[in-house]
Amino acid sequence: MSDAYNRRPEESYSINDYPHNLVISYGYELPFGPGKRFANARGAPGKIMGGWKIAGIQQYQSGGPSMILSANTLWPYEGANLYFTRANVVPGVEQKSAALLSGNFDPNRDTMFNPKAWADPAPFTFGNGPRTYGGLRQFAYLNEDISIIKRTYLNERVSVEFRADFLNIFNRTVFGLGTGGDQYGSAWNANRFAPGTISSQSNYPREIQFGLKINY
Repeated sequence: MSDAYNRRPEESYSINDYPHNLVISYGYELPFGPGKRFANARGAPGKIMGGWKIAGIQQYQSGGPSMILSANTLWPYEGANLYFTRANVVPGVEQKSAALLSGNFDPNRDTMFNPKAWADPAPFTFGNGPRTYGGLRQFAYLNEDISIIKRTYLNERVSVEFRADFLNIFNRTVFGLGTGGDQYGSAWNANRFAPGTISSQSNYPREIQFGLKINY
């Protein structure tokens, strides 16, 4: 809380507010091999064709709200988190950058937000901006993890399982706005009035890993 004597500005979106969050988890055993609909054969052909499975987890999540901060310092008059000094909102000025509104946004060149939409409050005064901005969302999180699994039964008790895991299989890039370091790192950036500057990637690039397991 910035102003302990005025709680009204604290009513805002949580930094963990995501309007949409779809998570799909699945596993499907392919219908091939002994006892299956297709390639129902015994012996070596059945061991080769049977035991295949596809599994995955996919997530599609809206971006969380952003924070706009001022360079003014009010310590010890404000709360302990002095870096949360808020800016004044300039009335009538579009808060999103022209590049973002035009659809030609380039993260290597443009900022997401318009720095002219905010101003520093007078010295030793609190800014009138909200705690978070629900209309200024960060990038959506999109990710697909898919596994291909092959289990071969050597006998009734022993089986060998080989798997290939593809994490972020489509190599999606989710740009990050924050500086990291704590739970607020993904919601704000240290640049004054320019939290739209792309400074990091918030997800991992594609990773492929293999595993072998013997069950007995």
